[in-house]
Amino acid sequence: KDFENLKLPCVIITNGASELNIANLSSVAVDDVSAEARIINYLFEKGHSKIGVIGGDPNISHPSSLRLIGIESAFRKHKIKFEMEKQFAYSRFSLDGGYKACNELLEKMPNITAICAMSDLMAMGAIRALKDKGLEVPGDLSVVGYDGTVVADYSIPRITTVWQNSDKLAKRG
Repeated sequence: KDFENLKLPCVIITNGASELNIANLSSVAVDDVSAEARIINYLFEKGHSKIGVIGGDPNISHPSSLRLIGIESAFRKHKIKFEMEKQFAYSRFSLDGGYKACNELLEKMPNITAICAMSDLMAMGAIRALKDKGLEVPGDLSVVGYDGTVVADYSIPRITTVWQNSDKLAKRG
């Protein structure tokens, strides 16, 4: 709401602002709902059904809430109930957050076969946690990220990720 106090046009990139109804605020956003649904559908197509999710708190993070909607819709499409308490671990959008959340997921869901992380940094943290437990990615578990950051290409192994076209977002903004 602080944008209302500014006396110049503003644009938010990657997060939608249309529902805020602020006259001087526009946005260019990615479709987080569809993107996360596609990730979960991809994991199901690869034979996974025991999928855990590492993500931000959907009550305070708008992108996390949209991504969670996509995840839940993909589970419904496959007629599998997504159990938030069991299959979701809260994390900051960071390496350390992904590491800790992965360990939590493994405790809650020891038979997990795939992890969907809401950011590449979370995914990298999860991969490190798995490695520290003697598990291999992709041999023992699959991990998918989100953002398409450069570090995803340099991670070992490389992270399967949803790529956000930052050049296109910036140009449209």
